[in-house]
Amino acid sequence: MRVYETENINQAFEIYTRLTIEKDSSVAESDTTVCWVKAYDLGEIGAVLAGFKRGEVYGPVVNNGKFFLYQILDKKSSVNNAAIKNSVQVAEEILLTDKKREVLCRYIAKLAKENMSGYSATMSSA
Repeated sequence: MRVYETENINQAFEIYTRLTIEKDSSVAESDTTVCWVKAYDLGEIGAVLAGFKRGEVYGPVVNNGKFFLYQILDKKSSVNNAAIKNSVQVAEEILLTDKKREVLCRYIAKLAKENMSGYSATMSSA
C-alpha cells in the first residue's frame, strides 16, 4: 500500500486526484510512500481497506491534525502456497481413499453374492 501524509487539506486533495488518475502506474523502488502492511495492523482503517481493490484510494483521513491517504497497490493472500498445495494433496488423498473404498465394497459384494450362490446350491442339493 502507498501511504501519504500531509498537514494541508488542499495538498491532500491534490494527492488524491493524482492517485486516482495514476492508479495503475508502476512503483519505483525509491518510493518511500510504499509499505507492506497487514490490514488488521491498521485497525478500523485496515478493515475498510481490506475491501478495496488494487489501485483504489481511501482518504483523506484526519488523524492528530494530519491528513492521510491510502492507496492499495496490491494484495497478498493470507493463505500461502504451501497451505494451498497441502489442501489439494489432502483432497486428492480423500478422493483416492473414497475410490479405493468403493472398489473394495464392490469386490466384497461380489464375493458375498458368489458365496450366497454357492450356499444356495449346496442347500438345494442337501
